Amino acid sequence: LSEIQAPNGTLWVVNLTDTLTNNALYNQPLTLKLKMNSVAYDHVTQNGNALTYTTSGDTIMFNAIPDGGQIALSVGALSVNLSPTLNALSNLSITQLAGTQTVNLSGISAGGSETQNLTVTAVAYNSNLIKNIAVNYTSANASGSFTFDPNASASGVTTIVVRVTDDGVPANYVEQSFTVSISSVTAIQNESKFSSLGLTVSPNPTSGAVTIQATEPINNASLTVESSSGSIIYENIFSTVENIQLDLSGKRPGVYFVRIKSDQGLIVKKIIVM
Repeated sequence: LSEIQAPNGTLWVVNLTDTLTNNALYNQPLTLKLKMNSVAYDHVTQNGNALTYTTSGDTIMFNAIPDGGQIALSVGALSVNLSPTLNALSNLSITQLAGTQTVNLSGISAGGSETQNLTVTAVAYNSNLIKNIAVNYTSANASGSFTFDPNASASGVTTIVVRVTDDGVPANYVEQSFTVSISSVTAIQNESKFSSLGLTVSPNPTSGAVTIQATEPINNASLTVESSSGSIIYENIFSTVENIQLDLSGKRPGVYFVRIKSDQGLIVKKIIVM
């Protein structure tokens, strides 16, 4: 809990944060009990939204969510600081050797007719996959961009979160996120080499059940599903393979590879688990 604006008799602004990266998952409220120092605060908001509070003597108590936006305690209602805007971003699929990527940002504003200084940041959940994020934005332009480099020695899936923050009191922000799927170059080469054997994987990406469908029977086949690090999560031997159902529910998000060795050769297909 940090102080953004010291109490001035009518307003006190604080910020509650944590060190966890997934704010959609780690969003349980914490109860805060603060000393009012004889100021009769009668409004508490977080990120512009009113919070329910109780007072006892010279203390005030309320629930707030870490990383949920700045918390304002005030005497009298504050004017509403509208959330900034940022257009949605599309998911991206690249190879580990794709080089520097540029992501264009649009629809940036302070919200409504407000005129405020805006700051844009971009953070990747998995910093092992994404390097050298650099934001190019000048307040208060409606567009901007940022660049990043994929790790040439790693593959997998990560989420990048872009945040636009204003300098209102209390400050407000908007976030848009998208996924970046980084494929192993070796796996893509194998997939291209053996794609003529006619094997499809659907749905792909998936978060649960997946169907492996061959256009013709594959005889005397051994099938494995491996993570990008080479760990085998499924293996079986079939006299004939034509249609296989797999359940990948609960598997860690990332890139997996289906490998089928048979009399006809080797087939490698990529599965992205979300």
